[in-house]
Amino acid sequence: MEETDTADVRGVRQKNEELDALNGELRDPLEVTKTLSGFINNGVQQTDAARLLPPDQVEILVVEDSPTQAALLRAILEHRGYRVTHAENGEHALALARQCKPALVISDIIMPVMDGFCLCQALKQDAATAEVPVILLTALTDSRGIISALKAGADYYLTKPYDQDHLLSQIAFVLSLPPQRFKTEDECLEVDIAGERETIKTNRRQLINLLFATYENTARQNQKLAEMRNKLAAFNKRLEAQVRERTAALSAEIEKRKRKEVLLQQAKEAADAGSRAKSQFLANMSHEIRTPMAGVLGMTELLLQTDLTSQQRKHVEMVRSSGDTLMVVINQILDFSKIEAGGLTVEATDFSLRGTLEEAMSLLAVPAQQKNLQLRWQVAPEIRDALVGDAGHLRQVLLNLVGNAIKFTQQGEVAVEVEMADGRWPMADGGSLLAGDEGEVHQPSAICHLRFSVRDTGMGILKEKHETIFSAFEQADNSHARQFGGTGLGLAISSRLVALMGGRIWVESEVGHGSTFHFTALFGIGDATSPSAVGTAPDNASTSVAAVSDQRPALPPLRILLAEDNPVNQELTLGMLKGRGHAVTIANNGREAVAAVQRCPFDVVLMDLQMPEMDGREAAAAIRADEAASHVHLPIIAMTANALLSERARCLAAGMDEYVTKPVRPKVLFEVIARCLDNASPGDTQGELIAEGAQS
Repeated sequence: MEETDTADVRGVRQKNEELDALNGELRDPLEVTKTLSGFINNGVQQTDAARLLPPDQVEILVVEDSPTQAALLRAILEHRGYRVTHAENGEHALALARQCKPALVISDIIMPVMDGFCLCQALKQDAATAEVPVILLTALTDSRGIISALKAGADYYLTKPYDQDHLLSQIAFVLSLPPQRFKTEDECLEVDIAGERETIKTNRRQLINLLFATYENTARQNQKLAEMRNKLAAFNKRLEAQVRERTAALSAEIEKRKRKEVLLQQAKEAADAGSRAKSQFLANMSHEIRTPMAGVLGMTELLLQTDLTSQQRKHVEMVRSSGDTLMVVINQILDFSKIEAGGLTVEATDFSLRGTLEEAMSLLAVPAQQKNLQLRWQVAPEIRDALVGDAGHLRQVLLNLVGNAIKFTQQGEVAVEVEMADGRWPMADGGSLLAGDEGEVHQPSAICHLRFSVRDTGMGILKEKHETIFSAFEQADNSHARQFGGTGLGLAISSRLVALMGGRIWVESEVGHGSTFHFTALFGIGDATSPSAVGTAPDNASTSVAAVSDQRPALPPLRILLAEDNPVNQELTLGMLKGRGHAVTIANNGREAVAAVQRCPFDVVLMDLQMPEMDGREAAAAIRADEAASHVHLPIIAMTANALLSERARCLAAGMDEYVTKPVRPKVLFEVIARCLDNASPGDTQGELIAEGAQS
């Protein structure tokens, strides 16, 4: 606003400077008028006007180099009836005047070759043309120009721009005078004009004509000055009004923008608070739902390890199967909520492609065997095994797609194939493709684009459903009589996870001829390589999930501290650990856990996160603080029902070595314990546990 006002003020100042310059230009003519008026003799006698000739008998020579001005003068004079001859410069005019002796010469001053002053002087000095009256067209604003006009001996002067009626009136007056009046009667006069003394050969008639012409010019300039002052005053008034209006408008706009900024800031703070509340709600729901389910499934596992009758075992296995199904639904809902809330990111860790694929297939071998389906998988030989990426997300997508294929296939096979998406290894250009859960960027040496295909010989999918099945809560069959259950979230979750991995997902299917689900993903390339792998599910796969997951590393008897406040989880974990020959000490909260570590040595600590008095992260930090002096590192494994990736990061930041989610699977727990005791780097256990319950 200030810059605009300054520009407007500068415009006003420029106008005022122009007016001041115009006032300066008026001083010379006024001084000329005062000087010449002293030489005017009041006794100058006027000569009676001679009888005017008819206009068509009067020839006027117009000397003008401007075609436009010449055409204008010709039109005015010919319209009055005068005959007009035109000359473009002084030399041409002098020749024409000697040839035809016009009744009047009207000449511009500034012309090429010979200007108006020289022309006038030449005409007056030539006896043949001395009596021809000469009217000079001039602005009369320069004292030098006025002196030159007097010295040239011009008979009359008209100022530019001239008025048409005034021009014709002056022409008629000049033509009415007898010819002898235009003979020069030289008289030397000394005059002081603008501080300079000049000697001029002139006569009183020329002085009077110049006086009136100068007065006329001054009057016109004064009138112009008055008009300009009036316009300037009106302009200033309008400008001030516009400045006030613009100032008010800009002030209102600034105030409006300030209010908008305040509202936007408030909206952002509200959105951030809502996002934090939603994330906290998801964390709480994950904990509150998974904790009792961990007790149900854990106790079921322990019960199956006791002596049961065949009928009791059948009933317990049905309870466990129902609990597993419920955990699938819970995991899918929580996973989808986390994705919608932006709670899932892509991790960049080294993993084995073939090992991840084989692990996922082994988890699905039992349901495939139960339906007499052949489950096989194949990785193209040129694909390296050591990759960098999010193995947990990849495993979860594979479990969703292969699990669906098994569920919707009654006979035949389910096959998984992995190949290069574009048939080549891209050049090294990792960018920020793979980002860890705490924002660090993993820069692989190169990236590869893989395509995974899951093919089945099932019932197929209607063409109009090919796009909608990837939307949340959509299923290929939404009727009340549908044969298969599910939440309709598995494919929606897979679609989001594939997008997080830089790929896309689509389906090719025909009703009655099976389906093939394809998805692509980007991975970094690790250092090691391994031979291609072709695998099939073993023919003697057990129908019991417990039998499959019972393959566990052998551990020596350990002294384990269990920090857990929930009695059911205490009993469950105690049964798992004691069943493997381990000595277990229970702490009901974080404060008791810190005190127990200070009293007795332990091989490993299993630390729940949400406990009264002192939570798990605070307890881990206190234990690590006590270790600073002893330089002894006690492995601490977090156990929580909170399945958010951000929770894992917070646990590791608090000094914990590993992280497992509830419900805790015995196989996973003992693998993690073995890894901690071997001083292995922390792995992606949380992603593994989610993947186990991610079938749809």
